[in-house]
Amino acid sequence: MAEKELTIAQALRRVKDIKGKIAKHTHNAQACVSHRSKDAPAYAFGHEMEQAESLVAEMIDLQTRIGVANAQTAFDYEGKRRTLLWSTKKLAEIKGAIALHEGFVVRAQDKTLEEEFEWVRKEDGSSAHVKVATEWTCHLPEAKRAERVAALQAKFAELNDLVETMNHRTTV
Repeated sequence: MAEKELTIAQALRRVKDIKGKIAKHTHNAQACVSHRSKDAPAYAFGHEMEQAESLVAEMIDLQTRIGVANAQTAFDYEGKRRTLLWSTKKLAEIKGAIALHEGFVVRAQDKTLEEEFEWVRKEDGSSAHVKVATEWTCHLPEAKRAERVAALQAKFAELNDLVETMNHRTTV
């Protein structure tokens, strides 16, 4: 039987659908792997496992075809020839960089002053509650962080658009 020609985008959707079906068959198999002999389960264990295994084989074939297409398909990005494989890895790294930057605890300005009350011991042995100023340095103030996140998001959107376009044009 000849393999159906699919675009990468169609193959990715098919893989997602197959994963859902595998999960359903696996769940059914788990539910009926052991039962009282006189009570027949809703599903036949052997059949459910065969269906899951067949779908796994189909999924692996599709994923391999997608991988080959991703490794062979290239386009120009930022003045260099890049493969879809490189692009998907780069998208993941950009997404990680966005999350990293959004997770930084930053301050409004690069230098801030914070005043707190602290207990200090006086020379006579008594204690006093005094205001102490602490200067903070932030290497990525809030506005600069927002600029970096926006730039990373723009870079992600640009590359993702190119990848999506190629995924809809490239067959596996």
